[in-house]
Amino acid sequence: MYKTVDELKNLLGKGFLQKSDIVHLMTLYRVQLEGEKIQREYPYLNLYSTWIVHPELTRSLICLKVLVDLTSIICVPDPIAQKVKGVPWTYHFHFRVNKALGLLQLRKDIIEIESKFGLPKTKIPEDKVWRDFVLILISCIYERPIRLPEETKRDKLTKKIYDSIQELSGNDPKKEIIEIVFLPREEAALLSNNRINLPNNLEIYWRLKTSIGSFILGPLQIL
Repeated sequence: MYKTVDELKNLLGKGFLQKSDIVHLMTLYRVQLEGEKIQREYPYLNLYSTWIVHPELTRSLICLKVLVDLTSIICVPDPIAQKVKGVPWTYHFHFRVNKALGLLQLRKDIIEIESKFGLPKTKIPEDKVWRDFVLILISCIYERPIRLPEETKRDKLTKKIYDSIQELSGNDPKKEIIEIVFLPREEAALLSNNRINLPNNLEIYWRLKTSIGSFILGPLQIL
């Protein structure tokens, strides 16, 4: 895997990364994780580096866990938000979504893997750099959903995942999140019933599909 490490060093040594660089970077991370057999040590780096090269994700536990966690956000009140005074509820919502999408852990994974393999230190720890990185990364996976397979195609794992989603939703099909897909702002505006209120800038919007419908959310505050 020394060749992959050298490629990572050369790429990260460039400084600012454009969209094509980030696709290349995540692909190299995936090769490195698989070559070292350390995917489980860096679960969300593995998730996003896999997501970026597939049209959809439907099977792995970590990707389907995203659907479970999003269902939990919709159906289960945030116990921390109920206890902490003086912090807007929107902050708690965005924190829970960032966590459910694995963005908090992804940031840690990248910082740790830079140290593990002696890669050039990026500015990922800086909030603005992280925000810009995530915006570009998400744009690379627009319209590439994580979705639960159709009922007839579910195996033991995916059936168990759906059981968890049903339990969290109280068997309410309107609250069972079975798909998430990130969308460009323009498409989110077209699909939204409240399209004129969508900010006209680069932000993260996503569509959640339930067992009987779908709805648009965003923009997401990146933490």
